[in-house]
Amino acid sequence: MRRADLLALASAAAAYAAVPLPARAAAPLRVALAATDSSILIPAADTFGYLSRVGLAVDTQFMSNGAATMAALLGGSIDLGATNSLSFLQARDKGLPLKIVAAQAIYRAGAASTALVTGKDSPLRTARDLTGKIVAVNGLGGSPHIAVKAWIDKNGGDANAVRFVELAFPAMPMGLAGGRVDAAMIAEPALSAALENGRLLGDAYGAIGPLWISDCIAATESWLDSHGDAARGLSQALHAAAIWANRNHDKTADLAARTLKLDPLVVRTMRRAVFAETVTPRMMQPVIDAGVTYGALGKAQPAEDAFSRVALWP
Repeated sequence: MRRADLLALASAAAAYAAVPLPARAAAPLRVALAATDSSILIPAADTFGYLSRVGLAVDTQFMSNGAATMAALLGGSIDLGATNSLSFLQARDKGLPLKIVAAQAIYRAGAASTALVTGKDSPLRTARDLTGKIVAVNGLGGSPHIAVKAWIDKNGGDANAVRFVELAFPAMPMGLAGGRVDAAMIAEPALSAALENGRLLGDAYGAIGPLWISDCIAATESWLDSHGDAARGLSQALHAAAIWANRNHDKTADLAARTLKLDPLVVRTMRRAVFAETVTPRMMQPVIDAGVTYGALGKAQPAEDAFSRVALWP
């Protein structure tokens, strides 16, 4: 193991061990997850003992989209919810009292698990070639949508000359193969399926920035006010689990396959999520900037206001 990896593990272990154990385990935290590799962090922390070390247990459920998760948080039917960063910022943009408790996945240049794909025999080669074409995204106004627009504009094309349509990730490979769309911004595991008969057109997430938080765990401010110890313990446990999981994809592959109901071979060969080992407000700034530029956010927000204190790991 590299010296940098050893230092990261040692730092996380020291902080993790400093969390005081509660006298007894509290009631399980009710957590909503998305059916993505990013959301494997909490099941991994649970399965491999990081949560039990701080006296926490979780009761997880899966929700279909960020809007449902936000509604459940505000309604009190869950304690914590996994969401992509832009959906979280959009909820705060509407005045909803939410804070990040822990980061999950990050985008890091060269390690994207979501990418812009076109057909293997497509004539598309550049951003300019997308003029007048149809591009599939999983949701208009979401992170993949604004990333593709930014990539087009930064690489000589005109995002306003492209038609965007909504299509679920699992349906995108067929959409490309059938010629219904010319390109698609696809996340794993659908990305691997699409590349069997397609090719990469661009790393569109890189147009947002070289390093940013793509997914996080959020809670309401009122829950944080009354569950400070649980929030702190969860953040410590997930930080330690993130460092471990980044270096042990083989050990998390079977867990991901069971949790996401995927073929283990698919999980072992697909591009895996990269989890945050450092968490600072500047890692949210690229998402805010892109959201404002492309109208997904009504106004700029101070990045530091999005985080609870326990979430930050410089």
